Amino acid sequence: MSISNLVRKREAKRWILLILSFLILILISFYTSSLGVTNSTMSMVLDTIIKALNGKELAQAEKIIFSLRLPRTLLAILAGSGLAVAGSIMQGITGNPMVSPFTTGISSAAGFGASLAIVFGFSFFSNSNMGIVSNAFLFALFASFLIFLLASRFGYKSHVIVLSGIAVNYLFQALATTV
Repeated sequence: MSISNLVRKREAKRWILLILSFLILILISFYTSSLGVTNSTMSMVLDTIIKALNGKELAQAEKIIFSLRLPRTLLAILAGSGLAVAGSIMQGITGNPMVSPFTTGISSAAGFGASLAIVFGFSFFSNSNMGIVSNAFLFALFASFLIFLLASRFGYKSHVIVLSGIAVNYLFQALATTV
């Protein structure tokens, strides 16, 4: 068997796996959208989507499915996809399959930002939960920028990025501990 045949078989298996994963994702999405206090089935979820796309009037249970459950399901899929892409990019840049926001210090910076907002009420937007989340996000961006600066100073090598991230991690852990 030639190498090109092996490559074609491997590619075919990858496409089959991708299509099956997508179909399973759709089935799980319909199933989770049917769960809740109101009695509904997966076929009811499909009927609700079809009715809503055709502009027909929805019953109360269908409004719950279309207005509450489906948006949450779609946002969960979107968030998971975003996290998967971000993780793949981090692994590709560092060349380290074990890299995570914890080894790069981003999570510690976010925790420190949230701690500042909770303990001292210091946040960039307001004293609400959104202020806490935005503070955590801004400090995570700051940590990313700091790692970028350190990596640019010492060369954009994968070990420099990981070691800079570990240093930033310890810095923000120490700061969060003092708060």
